Amino acid sequence: MRPRLAFRVGTVGHRPNRLHSADLPKLTAVTGELLAEMRRQVESFLRENAGLFEGSAAELRVVSPLAEGSDRIVAEQALKLGYRLTCPMPFLEGEFERDFLPDKALEPNSIERFRELLRQGQGAGDLVRFEIEGTHAEAGIAYGAAGSIVLNQSDVLLAVWDGAPGHGAGGTTDTLDFALKYDIPVIWIDAAAPHAWQLLRGNLPPPKTDGTPLHPEGCGQLTDIANLIEHVLGAPDEASAPEHGHGRKKQSLRMQFYREEKPDSNYHFIWKAFRNLLGDGRFTRPSFKVIPFEDALQDDWSAEAPGVAGWANRCLRQQYAWADKLADYYGDGYRSAFVLAFALSAVAVACALGPFLLGEHTESPFIEAMAHGSQLSEIAVILFIFASISIAVRKRWQDRWMEYRLVAELVRQQRILLPLGGGRPFARVPLHISKGYGHLAQSWMFWHVRAISRTVGLPAIQVDRNYLTGALQYIRTIVRNQSDFHRTTAARSHRIEHRLHLAGVTSMLLTLLACLVHLLFHHGVFSRLLTFACAVLPAAGAALAGINNQGEFARISKRSAAMSARLDEIDNKIERLLTASKENGPVPPFSEVVGISNETAQLLVDEVSDWRVVFQDRPLVLPA
Repeated sequence: MRPRLAFRVGTVGHRPNRLHSADLPKLTAVTGELLAEMRRQVESFLRENAGLFEGSAAELRVVSPLAEGSDRIVAEQALKLGYRLTCPMPFLEGEFERDFLPDKALEPNSIERFRELLRQGQGAGDLVRFEIEGTHAEAGIAYGAAGSIVLNQSDVLLAVWDGAPGHGAGGTTDTLDFALKYDIPVIWIDAAAPHAWQLLRGNLPPPKTDGTPLHPEGCGQLTDIANLIEHVLGAPDEASAPEHGHGRKKQSLRMQFYREEKPDSNYHFIWKAFRNLLGDGRFTRPSFKVIPFEDALQDDWSAEAPGVAGWANRCLRQQYAWADKLADYYGDGYRSAFVLAFALSAVAVACALGPFLLGEHTESPFIEAMAHGSQLSEIAVILFIFASISIAVRKRWQDRWMEYRLVAELVRQQRILLPLGGGRPFARVPLHISKGYGHLAQSWMFWHVRAISRTVGLPAIQVDRNYLTGALQYIRTIVRNQSDFHRTTAARSHRIEHRLHLAGVTSMLLTLLACLVHLLFHHGVFSRLLTFACAVLPAAGAALAGINNQGEFARISKRSAAMSARLDEIDNKIERLLTASKENGPVPPFSEVVGISNETAQLLVDEVSDWRVVFQDRPLVLPA
């Protein structure tokens, strides 16, 4: 379950026409020194945190479109140091090479140098060409799209910049501004000699844009790189979880997650039997055998699926399968525990009244034994409730359910984002509750999935009309599946809530009826039966209300109904875009497809963030 350690350095910078004040050998040396120090610090970080990652070697990547000038300087130095190359291109490769023809090139032998860097990247292993089918008629948009991919695939941005404002959309200054906005650390190397450098972060003062050279005094030192790597790759503190469950801080489950093994059997069948009976009106025989996790997802996550889906499934299925099925397993345990606890509390009341119901028959050994048995049964039921809740709390079934479910849902979002270059959906938790509930972006779950996305990277693909159409169809399939899931959940939860409420009201009315009838009968067996009913029926009603409250069925029903409606809106948007493309023939705009991808992922992040807040307030605590 551990991810491999990958670290990505993105590049952005000026072309030769804005490097007129540069000392190119010095700029090359500074760039190489920074890349070498980052490599040393990443390898040191892996040695010190080996338990967090699979394998003993880190994978370092340089993410560069290989434009003339700064991009190529950084890429050359990175390849010499053993970095692998990821090349997001604003155009298909043949079209991109037109920018490097002699009549347009800004450096000699530009096409040959471009091709040589790609050959070196191929030799280093795992060269990724991500070619966007942009057009020179809209070159600014095309270069902006490639710049966005660089940002999405960067843990640190290495920017060679002269400090002056940008001269057009999609350039160095725009990319740098977006990096700071999205809290991507930037190492700014001054494009003018002596090429001092400075570390920029979103929480630090913005860089000056008057174009004056940086002075070496007070600028970055190599010792800053270690702190930078720790900031980017460091996992949340094991004890940094927010307080909940009567104010107790709970340790992170990250290492527990890495130690998980597939259970052979699942005996937590009470929840699904209860859900199916009340929610769907059907009884299902429990199946205790747990099939291999990945086999259970073969239909929805087939590695043999064509195009976008197959690549994403191959890269992410194992991580999703384990998180999803372990979440199901512990979710069944948590919900079975509270259903049993509340239901058995009513049974305990019935057992307590057993001797009274049997009456005074001490001369009968059988009746006396029954009375003692009833009392012992009450003790056994109470002990069982105590034991089941204690086991659930000690083994943290609720926490494991919630946190593993979050991992699974965050992996699902990467399934949408990565085929189109990645993205950065934000976990938007309202400020007034983020302290008490913790911020999802600072959790080990978010850290873990970010590590997975670093490892996966980009597909080596031409993002042409066919690919974009396939991506839209793929996103639509996910959106429809999620909409169907939420629609089913909304209807089922509504039925469960309604039937539990109806049963509670019925128990209250029957109690009232028993009280009225009891006014007419004061003695005998029938009177004891009425007294028994007047005690047990309210207990049963209270148990049903407890299950209803703990399960949050009304709230889940409303949330899922709203989520299904919102997903249907995205589905309609995708359908309109596909229809227009089919009828009118234009290639679906890359930016619009990416926008739909980001919108869908953000919606799923928002939903799972809210879901986490709902159930974090429903711990299993005695006396249940």
